[in-house]
Amino acid sequence: MKVELLAPAGSYESLTAAVNAGADAVYVGGSRFGARAFANNLTEEKLLQAVDECHLRGKQLYLTVNTLLKDNEMAELYDYILPYYTRGLDAVIVQDMGVFTFLRREFPDLPIHASTQMTITGPDGAKLLKDLGASRIVTARELSLQEIAGIHKQVDIEIESFVHGALCYCYSGQCLYSSLIGGRSGNRGRCAQPCRLPYDLYQKGKRLNYGADKFLMSPKDMCTLDLIPELVESGVYSFKIEGRMKKPAYTAGVVRIYRKYIDLYLQKGRRGFHIEENDRLELMDLYNRGGFSTGYYKTGNGKEMMSLVRPNHIGTKAAKVVDTGKNILKLKAAEALHPGDVLECLDEKSGQKGTEFTMREEKKPGEVFQVKIPAGKKQETYKTIIRTRNEQLLKQLEDTFLLGKFKEKINGKLRLYKKNPAILELRMGDFAVHVTGDVVTEAMNQPLSYEKVKKQMQKTGNTPYIFEKLDIEMDNDIFLPVQSLNELRRMGLEQLTIEIQDSYRRNIPSKESKDEREINRSFKDIPKPVGYTYGDKGGSPKGQGDRKTDMKFMVSLESLDAFEMLLGLEEVTAIYLDSSAFKDNREFQSSEKYIAQCHAAGKKCNYIMPYIFRSETRKYYESESALKMLAAYDALVVKSLDEAGYLKERGLTNPLIADYNLYAFNRDSESFFKEQGFASDTVPLELNAKEIEKRGCENSEILVYGHLPMMVSAQCLKKTAGRCNKVPEVLYLRDRMKKDFPVKTNCQFCYNVIYNSAPVVLLDNREEIRKLCPAAIRLSFTLENKAQVMSVTEKYIDAFCKGKNSRLDLPEFTRGHFKRGVE
Repeated sequence: MKVELLAPAGSYESLTAAVNAGADAVYVGGSRFGARAFANNLTEEKLLQAVDECHLRGKQLYLTVNTLLKDNEMAELYDYILPYYTRGLDAVIVQDMGVFTFLRREFPDLPIHASTQMTITGPDGAKLLKDLGASRIVTARELSLQEIAGIHKQVDIEIESFVHGALCYCYSGQCLYSSLIGGRSGNRGRCAQPCRLPYDLYQKGKRLNYGADKFLMSPKDMCTLDLIPELVESGVYSFKIEGRMKKPAYTAGVVRIYRKYIDLYLQKGRRGFHIEENDRLELMDLYNRGGFSTGYYKTGNGKEMMSLVRPNHIGTKAAKVVDTGKNILKLKAAEALHPGDVLECLDEKSGQKGTEFTMREEKKPGEVFQVKIPAGKKQETYKTIIRTRNEQLLKQLEDTFLLGKFKEKINGKLRLYKKNPAILELRMGDFAVHVTGDVVTEAMNQPLSYEKVKKQMQKTGNTPYIFEKLDIEMDNDIFLPVQSLNELRRMGLEQLTIEIQDSYRRNIPSKESKDEREINRSFKDIPKPVGYTYGDKGGSPKGQGDRKTDMKFMVSLESLDAFEMLLGLEEVTAIYLDSSAFKDNREFQSSEKYIAQCHAAGKKCNYIMPYIFRSETRKYYESESALKMLAAYDALVVKSLDEAGYLKERGLTNPLIADYNLYAFNRDSESFFKEQGFASDTVPLELNAKEIEKRGCENSEILVYGHLPMMVSAQCLKKTAGRCNKVPEVLYLRDRMKKDFPVKTNCQFCYNVIYNSAPVVLLDNREEIRKLCPAAIRLSFTLENKAQVMSVTEKYIDAFCKGKNSRLDLPEFTRGHFKRGVE
């Protein structure tokens, strides 16, 4: 059985530490397109060096290209990847389906790993990606062991899953929080982590969280040491450690411990598998947020997974306060303390950071000592002292795994016979070389001794090798200059290096010229898919019938209250019914009446699939009657590759519309959805008007009104606050600036959706939108009541269909990214 331990490397030092500590592979970011834009990412020169270094050490290197790319960046992608490809890069990690298809076309033998940013939650998405050419999927962090085992059983594809480190509050790839409130997009590697800030939760004006429980969206870090046997047996091939923003010592420490216990299980099985407490403590010392959780592998969500009183490192208990005096604390050491350790007085009431000080001298466990507290600092709540920096541990890890010399073991055979050239054979794993040196002569004075020859040949110096075994065959009374022995060894080791590195090298793919590639990336001449049209209703302002203004008018609803009133609006082309509009499966399976009413009114009726498509959601649509109901809709709006794969496998032939969170971010990704049979797509919410124009949207919808979803989370804020009654409702998260963010608890499919506090309103941008020539515009209603739905719709009809100047009377609104976009 083979298991891969995959480590993060945000710098070359972290890469060295990871490899030395026992990682089988590392994932790194280059100078572009990685999901950690603020890490100390490698330059091209350093990255090429890293590829060689990993291969000489028998390791693999994966490059993160796991962000969404704009069209101007797609034009640079080939030249960016080419040097790493030819050097022997082992795989790329990808989020953008445009990038995915581009790399499959340009570099067909380069393995592609589907990033966790793709939100793959089941076998349908995994199979779709495998069929498209992915060699591995990185599962969504929210999956249970049973769900991973289900993917493994049904799809023959490598599975990579996170096993240690920070957890995002949102499903990866579904988060626009940082993007919408600060312009720093997680989809572009620039997340500002607003989830780690304090919030209050309100239900009908009543605050639900109490005391110090302020960090409602800050999960504890994950630690799965105890789950290693179950992870392996569930089909996880690659054990992925999170932490490209962490320091080399952290990487080394975590890798060392996971290497130890993965090997222990593989060697001794479950019976011999036992975790030592000092190793748990070491992981806590390196980084923890109030302890660890085992992630979602055995828990769907819950308060116990959250770090509610503190969002950052809380270290380990270092001492206890035994007495206080004026500006003095008398402490009793709970464990050995060393010079350089950073201690902190933990405020028991708030959990927040108190006075911090650095140890100057060593203290033994149980030893009592005093520290000074600055004047004016409160002391009455100080009971526990924590250590947030274990200087001895960090220095030991750095000295061992960063500064220490780690070499690969090789075997050699040296033949020294009179009147014959010296011959050296070297072998490392499957690699073997054979070099010849100077002719061996008969000794005139002092013959070479066996010991001298062996000592000289074993001087591997700064090379990455060390002899595990060196066999020497030699005559008596022979002579060969030491310089010749050195040269023979040098040639052998150099040739072995070349042999290993050359085995990974690739030739430049034979392709058309760069200009031809650019022409082939333009899809203006590709015909629209057959099977779905936007209908004949609405679109053109009076007196203007040209193509540039002939866009259709769509309305999506998460509540059915205004449905019948919308039927009377002639300009509305189609009504989209969201999955959350139906209170249960029975109501959904009886929704043919809404389809019939739409058709009677000359409109199309489309169905919007759930945000997340996991095993329980799959069951919701599994029955024959549910599939029949889906088939009755004019089109299905799809929010994930899992849904697309599921509908395809079930033989449904409805036209599919890719929603905005499937991220057709560039022309290549738009083309991908066309080639997969999608009737149309929805313009991603992070593109500005100029970028939309460059990408093109003649077969796309643009969302022009709505509260944008900033997060989709498997966590339940009601449950975190201890108030879960499994009744869907709207709560409000209030931030430090007193802004309220609506939260919808979707109990049917068990996720929360957090919306922006203000809706996107593009009413004043109608002329710019007309010039973009979208196939349709869409109004998205999520929180509005019946009167608000009708008022907003009529205002947009006046503006977009009748050419009137129109305004909405709202206390606050935003244009989203239509003007500013993201970096």
